[in-house]
Amino acid sequence: MKCRLCGCENKFESLMVKDLEMGTRDKFEYYFCEACGTLQIKDIPKNLKKYYPSNYYSFVSPKKTSWLRKFFRITRDLYGIKGTKTNFIGFILSLFFPPDSPIVSLRKIKNSLSHDSNILDIGCGEGMFLDRLSTLGFKNLEGIDPLIKKTKTLNSGVKLHKMTLFDLKIENFYDLVMFHHSFEHFIEDPFVILKKVNKILKQGGYCIIRIPTTSSYAWDYYRESWVGIQAPRHIMVYSIRGFEFLSKNSGFIIDSISFDSTYFSFVASEQYKRDIALNEDNSYFVNPNKSIFTKKEIKQYKQMALDLNRKCRGDWICVVLKKQYDTFCHVGYKSRNGY
Repeated sequence: MKCRLCGCENKFESLMVKDLEMGTRDKFEYYFCEACGTLQIKDIPKNLKKYYPSNYYSFVSPKKTSWLRKFFRITRDLYGIKGTKTNFIGFILSLFFPPDSPIVSLRKIKNSLSHDSNILDIGCGEGMFLDRLSTLGFKNLEGIDPLIKKTKTLNSGVKLHKMTLFDLKIENFYDLVMFHHSFEHFIEDPFVILKKVNKILKQGGYCIIRIPTTSSYAWDYYRESWVGIQAPRHIMVYSIRGFEFLSKNSGFIIDSISFDSTYFSFVASEQYKRDIALNEDNSYFVNPNKSIFTKKEIKQYKQMALDLNRKCRGDWICVVLKKQYDTFCHVGYKSRNGY
């Protein structure tokens, strides 16, 4: 057996992980590479689509909201991206209702981003995030996802394509490519994935990848009960050093790494320890009052997530990559077995 990332052999910790996101409780073997810190599924199920049912969270269509709620969300999100002091209302709103991580991730490249930037969201689902970006004034938005029902155009004009990354034929076109918790779902070689992203980006373009990481307290503590595994949908979960190695050998430099974990990781993982699925009646995310948690415990988990993010030990990270060179000029990929 070889690690899919570094090629190391025979330095693995084996774990049996149940599907407790969808509640099937099917078991899958994962192995953790002690050399590069990558957690990976041993055998990719042939019927993987079975584990992406129609009620999977990314396939939920955007909900309609009132004009006032929409106005406040837009004002807050604009502040979340730009962080300008002139947006006083957005600043106040963000104090009480902080913008979520996908929005905040764009602040890291705000000086290279304009409303005319060509933006691609890979693993876009029903396009909820792209739809939000459209309300903020971004014009050239596209999404791809092979698991959506069909290619379509949202009311906002955003195009969603039922295709894979490898179906794209264009090169040097996008200013920004995003993976919001979709990169870990890919069954293809991660080096091939990032090399393809490198080709479709303009020189100096950015790639934002938000993923779970094994370089975290939650992985160390929960192990096979950690919600970040999400068997069998997460094919590979990377350590930070493993992802640095992947990026370097795919034509990118890491512009920044930040931590954006939430209390969700603790609550879900504690449920998994007790064999409680996310979608069951006594799950906190279905019926908080029927769950095993007190309000005090939820508050403690929220604080723990913030503290761990500050200590760079949260279990969700946002990696901002910048295209450094064209991958056809680089030969480092061939040396990865010697990592």
